[in-house]
Amino acid sequence: MKLDDMYPSKSFKADDVKDKPMVLTISSVEITTFDDGTSKPAVSFEGQDKRLMLNKTNASTIAESYGDDTDAWIGKRIQLYATRVEFKGDIVDAIRVQGPKSAAATPPPADFDAPEPEQGDPGPLASESSDEDLPF
Repeated sequence: MKLDDMYPSKSFKADDVKDKPMVLTISSVEITTFDDGTSKPAVSFEGQDKRLMLNKTNASTIAESYGDDTDAWIGKRIQLYATRVEFKGDIVDAIRVQGPKSAAATPPPADFDAPEPEQGDPGPLASESSDEDLPF
């Protein structure tokens, strides 16, 4: 038996989305305070028991798509995916998010409901992207 089975996590981990990214609908955003007194926003999703503890990178990515008022995120969809990132000098697995606006560089799954471009708006062009716009 694996330790993860004996001690299931209440939060999403990179292993949860390593093999297949997940598109989820946000049901709430709440501040969670830990035993050491630190706080982080936690995103809950429709039909999921696990939450996503938001770091600043993921919070900013969601805000890029849906605005900085977390109340406006309710009912919106985001994609969770695993990637490798540098953390304290080591390369580790991490969860990253993308919404419709950050997904221009990496096409989202077919069931991802990104907003349609406005009439006459061709949408983002690859030539307009920079390395900072990439979701990874």
